[in-house]
Amino acid sequence: MTQGLWTALPAQALRHVATAQVESFEHYVLRMSEVTGLRRASLLKPTPIEAAHAAIPQQGLLQHVERAIGVMEHLTGQTDLRCGTLWAVSRALSLHGMCARNRPRRWCPVCYAEQERAEASESVAWSIRLLQTCPAHGCALVDRCRICGATQLDCDALVQRRQCRQCAASLGWRAGSAHLAQSALERWIDAQILAIVRYAADPQSAQLPPDAFHQTCRALRCIPERWARVPASVRSRLRTHTRRTLPPPVLEMLLEVAATQHCGVMALLTAPEAIVQTSLWPDATGGQDAGLRMPAIPLLRLRALLDHLLEEAPAAYLPPLASILSRLGMELAQARHAEPERVARYQWRCVRQGASARLRRLDIAVAQTLHSSALTSRLVPTPAQLAQLRQRLARHLALEDAAKVCTTAMELSHLPARG
Repeated sequence: MTQGLWTALPAQALRHVATAQVESFEHYVLRMSEVTGLRRASLLKPTPIEAAHAAIPQQGLLQHVERAIGVMEHLTGQTDLRCGTLWAVSRALSLHGMCARNRPRRWCPVCYAEQERAEASESVAWSIRLLQTCPAHGCALVDRCRICGATQLDCDALVQRRQCRQCAASLGWRAGSAHLAQSALERWIDAQILAIVRYAADPQSAQLPPDAFHQTCRALRCIPERWARVPASVRSRLRTHTRRTLPPPVLEMLLEVAATQHCGVMALLTAPEAIVQTSLWPDATGGQDAGLRMPAIPLLRLRALLDHLLEEAPAAYLPPLASILSRLGMELAQARHAEPERVARYQWRCVRQGASARLRRLDIAVAQTLHSSALTSRLVPTPAQLAQLRQRLARHLALEDAAKVCTTAMELSHLPARG
């Protein structure tokens, strides 16, 4: 920004730019709201047309968020506010289900305990659901008050964000590092997510093109040994639609491909030619790739799927765990040993969904929906295709059940088909 340039709004800078702790654009707007006295809603208010099309797009950020960033940069004289979002990767990576939109807020209790109010900052990384630990302190991210267990809203004003809205207890406390309790796979996933955040937080980073994943798959296809490791759902789509560009992958799919190729996710999107020129690690090594070997991939799929379904409930139907495990090639005992708490919580919620006859109808509807063209021809269906699916399902099911089936089928579509 030019020294002494007048701006309509205070020229406050985005904090921690070019680091994994970069402040989120939403928190920046909250700070601006406190300084100016303007309501957050008025600063981010979408137009009627934008509000009508507010579903998460297959490419890019939400339209009103893009507009708000541009307007805020113009009014403050700042040029790097988009670094507080995932704008740089939003066209190459589907944001569907990736961030905590319309879900309870997550935070680092140590950040809340240590930061002065004048230096307050909330990282954009906290909103990525697969990230387990804080990039600054390594402690586990939380989404509930430790006193009363209440969740906190993402729209809370800046002055209210550090105390529980239910019991007024402080949301900041001392916590130790969670890295020792994580598996090698979990630590690797956290590292890859932070690599994505660092790329998006760098003002010098160019926005990745929408065909970045497609170009990577084409490069891997030239090496049979590597192509055989790519998930079957990706291989089949590229084989069936040879002239159609693959859509941007969801985060879980990108992590899975990176794990099978023993490389980082950003290398997949930015340097596919360099990846195919390096050698794959041996399958039997016991050191650096312990969390990335092929047996870990079904566990990655299982954990992500159970978390998504439990978070979506009651807006999603929870299918029998046996049907999920059969698609993953896993036994129940193996799943219970690897993820005892998740499996127990899922089974507890599953048996409390209602009458068995109704659940059987929903299970059949999910199986039929998984074969629909919207889910078999695309990695991520468009909002229009999902609306058509719900309309077809509503001919035979209640509207609420049709929506649940559609949500569940979309989550299951990322798993391999039954063998």
